[in-house]
Amino acid sequence: ADTYKVFDKFFTQFIDDQQFAKLDLMSDAVELIEYLKTLSIPTEILSSTSSEKRDAEIRKQKLQWLEKHNITFPVNLVPGKRFKKDYSNSNVLLIDDTSVNIDQWRKEGGVGILHTDTATTLEILRQYV
Repeated sequence: ADTYKVFDKFFTQFIDDQQFAKLDLMSDAVELIEYLKTLSIPTEILSSTSSEKRDAEIRKQKLQWLEKHNITFPVNLVPGKRFKKDYSNSNVLLIDDTSVNIDQWRKEGGVGILHTDTATTLEILRQYV
């Protein structure tokens, strides 16, 4: 529990400092976003706001971040990563950097790509589109 209390304190400060709105765009993200825009398949954002307790504040910051970086895909925000799997089905592909999310997604019948870097993700994605 002590480790959680330390994490919770720092995470609360991170949120209070509006850090979700201020995060840098990963250097190779633009390449992936631009590629997704060229596809004739619907593309959406699926992101977690951590928990129901923190949902309202993190939701606001994540939407600000998307706007700041001119990312205009439709957005689905869920109050915890465990809810991402609820969007999975055999017609949906998830790109995510967390293996737990990919594993849960696949168990629900969807295709999951574990994102490590854009070059690798694009290589795998091109096999599906």
